[in-house]
Order: sequence, then structure tokens, then C-alpha cells
Amino acid sequence: MGGVYAIPGGKHAVTRGWEIGTVVTALSGRPFTPNLSNRDRTGQDTGSIRADCSASPIYDFTNPEKFISNAAQAFATPATGQLGTCGRNSARLPGLAQWDLNIIKDIHLSGSARLQARWEIFNLLNRVNLGSAQSTNVRSGLFGTIGSTPDVDSGNPVIAQGGPRSMQWALKVLF
Repeated sequence: MGGVYAIPGGKHAVTRGWEIGTVVTALSGRPFTPNLSNRDRTGQDTGSIRADCSASPIYDFTNPEKFISNAAQAFATPATGQLGTCGRNSARLPGLAQWDLNIIKDIHLSGSARLQARWEIFNLLNRVNLGSAQSTNVRSGLFGTIGSTPDVDSGNPVIAQGGPRSMQWALKVLF
């Protein structure tokens, strides 16, 4: 199961108005079921036919063009009228790991007024996070390939979790 883990503490005052905050997110990959089609032709009314699992999949989550490197050996077509042997959610998509950092400097102006300068960095290490599979159908030429990142999958390129490194600056007057 995936989970979100944060380094405890949030913002830490370092010295003379400087603050540093960090969040680390680590998620395991989502499971999926390798199948053959969206139409059951076995007569058993199961919805879709699962593939036969011939071998354990070998994952290469650094390669979006073939993240299951042995797909041809690992999955096969079941005999006519038979259900496949692959279990539900027996394969896994790539996980996600991201480290976000923010640096804040508070500058005293006058009275209780102050200026806050913020620098926020998302995906600090610029780790490649791969999104959803293009197809779960083992007969498809797109099976085992990924054509997007999680931020694109969620409809928010660069802004959402899992995109490439991005940074933003902000100035804020507090009074």
C-alpha cells in the first residue's frame, strides 16, 4: 500500500529570521490487472479477461518505454473459453518519490510590519516520476509503456505532485 510520509517538524527557525521547511513524499506504485480486452468471451460474465501469468514481471521503473522489461515472457493469452491466471492487481505501476523544500527570510521593516521572502522548490532532486500505464491490455503495443508523469495525469502539468523540478519566488508584506 502506498502512503505519504513527511519529515516531522515542518518549518525550523535557523537563525536571524531564516526558516527552512521540507516535505518528503514516498508512494509505492499503484497495482493494476493485466488483461486482454474489455469484453468477456468465456461465457462466465466476468467483465474482462485476465491474462495468463507465465513468469514474474521484471520492473525497470527508469524506462518509460518498457517499465515491464519481460512483458512478452510474463504474460500470455489464456486458452479459448478460459479465464487468465493473473490475479487481480497482480502487476504494479512505478512509485513516486519527491522532496520539496522552502526557504523563508523574514525582514523587519518598522513597527510590527515585516517583509517575507519565500523560495519554494518542488522535486528538489528532479527525480523522474512516471505516471499511469498507457494500456493494461497485454496484446496492445502500448502495454508496459508510460507516456506521462503524475502531474500530467492529474491535469496540472508542473504544478501537481510528480512533475519535474519547479521553483517559485514570493514576497509578502505582513503588518
